[in-house]
Amino acid sequence: MFDKRQTNIAKGIAVLMLLWHHLFFETLEVMNSFTPVFKYHDVPAETVISVFFKICVAIFVFLSGFGLYKSYTSYLNKNSMGGGNTGIKEKVKYAVNHVLHLLSNFWFIYIIFVPLGFIFNYPPTTIYENNFWYFLRDFFGMSGWDRAGGIIQTMNSSWWFMTLILILNIFFPLIYKFFNKYPHIIIFLIPILPSIADVNVYFFPFVLGMYFSKFSVFERIPKRFQLYKICVPVLISSIVIGFFIKILLFTYDKNLDEFFALPVILLSFLVISKIPVLNNVLENLGKHSGNIYMFHVFIYDMYFKTFIYSFKYSIIIFVVLTVVCYGISVLLELIKKWTRYDKLFEIITNKIAQA
Repeated sequence: MFDKRQTNIAKGIAVLMLLWHHLFFETLEVMNSFTPVFKYHDVPAETVISVFFKICVAIFVFLSGFGLYKSYTSYLNKNSMGGGNTGIKEKVKYAVNHVLHLLSNFWFIYIIFVPLGFIFNYPPTTIYENNFWYFLRDFFGMSGWDRAGGIIQTMNSSWWFMTLILILNIFFPLIYKFFNKYPHIIIFLIPILPSIADVNVYFFPFVLGMYFSKFSVFERIPKRFQLYKICVPVLISSIVIGFFIKILLFTYDKNLDEFFALPVILLSFLVISKIPVLNNVLENLGKHSGNIYMFHVFIYDMYFKTFIYSFKYSIIIFVVLTVVCYGISVLLELIKKWTRYDKLFEIITNKIAQA
């Protein structure tokens, strides 16, 4: 089954792609910050690979759709079997709990890393241009609201994704209801969806994840295909072909990223999850993927940029950032445990849910 462990392994792969993508994506400053393995038409190979690794967003969104569908279905079944109410109030409660859970993790990162900007020459007052609205929008994970409009006053450029996930969680009960009634036509809603935080772009991989969950697609993969001599060559070939198609034809287009991401997810499920040691490493990394996503920009691009890129060679830079981010995330989770932050927020969430 594609369970929570499988999800974390896939997240581990996606977060590695995320770190590589941001470290070596194409800007002249970045390309001059490391020694490339080789260049193709004066473009470092690392930068070419980073373009393909943008599919990490589609992987995360697919996994969100997959997980939310399972979670919400279980929630509805539990309430029904227990004679509980699964009306509008219960559905709203589910959405509120999930949104508050997302924000609780986000706020923990925010209150630790944003004030550090005063020390590392990135004062929030300057970033927000002394505008309280910019602060409020960023604090509630809505900096991606103006993503399509150009420059965003945010402390962390990757927080636009937070807006996308929050929107999908807020409206999930509605999406779920429509999807269950019309699972094969819901994608036709895409043309009328807003461009806020690329909702119109990533709605399809989100629904695709729901589709895989509802129809148990992973479990229906023929046993014959799961043989290494069949699935490994097919999936690796699919990824290689997808790489060249993405690089040559869809470099800046994100609309088809779910199709390039799917072979990676299948490779994770059918092959990588069965490799000893590597599967455990990726699973542990995946468990921290949320934290790493939220703070990694502060590490590699803002507060410790000189240190990270001082290692000169791309592989070393990448390994150092990965280890540093993982170590910081582990420390953050320990601080949460020591301060009983999660417990406190759980009490607050329950109070709000009962209101």
